[in-house]
Amino acid sequence: MQILSRNRRRCPPSFLGAAMLAATSTCLAQSADIDQSAPSAESLATLAQHFLAKENRKHISDCGAVLTVRPFDITRAPLKNGGMPLLLARARGTCLCSPTGNCAFWALIPDGTSFRILLSARTVQPYKVSASFSHEHPDLELIEHGSAFESTHRDYKFDGNAYRPTICGLWNYQDSENPDRILNAPRITSCNQ
Repeated sequence: MQILSRNRRRCPPSFLGAAMLAATSTCLAQSADIDQSAPSAESLATLAQHFLAKENRKHISDCGAVLTVRPFDITRAPLKNGGMPLLLARARGTCLCSPTGNCAFWALIPDGTSFRILLSARTVQPYKVSASFSHEHPDLELIEHGSAFESTHRDYKFDGNAYRPTICGLWNYQDSENPDRILNAPRITSCNQ
C-alpha cells in the first residue's frame, strides 16, 4: 500500500468548500513521498479523511458550510485474523448530518492507493461493532434516531464483497396504549412490517 511519509509538506489546515478540498487534495498529491511500509493508524485516518472529502465534494460544496479540519470521525475496527484494516467513518457537522444528529456513515478498506467503500449509510447516530464476524469482518449495528422514543436498528454482515443488511428493527419506548407512559424496555417490531 502506498501512503504518505512523515516528511510530507503541510497542507492548508482547514477546508473551505470545494475549492479548498481540491487544493488540499492537490497539495497532498504533489507533496506525497511514497512509503511502501505498513500504514500507521494516524496516516490511514488522514488519507481516509481526504478520500471521503473528495467523495462528498459536491454535497459539501452545495451545502456551503465551512467544514472542520477533520469532518469525519474515523475509527479502526478489528478484523478476525488481522489483514486489511477496516475503517469506520461517521460524518460530523451540518453538511452531512441532520439536526437530530443522524450523520452519513461509511465502512471502508484500503485498496491500492485509495479506498473501497464496503457500506454507505445516510442516517446513522451511534453504531456498534459486534464481537461476531462474517468473512473475517465484524458485524455492524447502525442506529438511526427517529424521535425521543423511537430508533431504527439495522444489523449488517459482510458477504465477502460488501456489507448487507440482515435484520432491521424499530425500537419504541412509548407505550402504544398510553402514550404518556415510557416503557423500561423497547417494543421491537420489524422494519418490514
